[in-house]
Amino acid sequence: MLKLRAALVDIMNSKTVLSSVYVLDTQNGEGEPDLIGVTVGQVGADFVVFNQVGSSAGTQSCMVPISKINAIDY
Repeated sequence: MLKLRAALVDIMNSKTVLSSVYVLDTQNGEGEPDLIGVTVGQVGADFVVFNQVGSSAGTQSCMVPISKINAIDY
């Protein structure tokens, strides 16, 4: 988890847009991304806040426990 947290901090600092984030134990079907087109807004000790890019309704955020992140594509 520490390596993933460090990678998320690097992604946040570089303002990289993530094309897909896959999270464990959600209602989405297996193999489907849970978050699409997001940036990392904040990295805590055991969580990350993703912000939706280009949201017309203002900034939409989603807080995810780092331990629940299965994969990230960017």
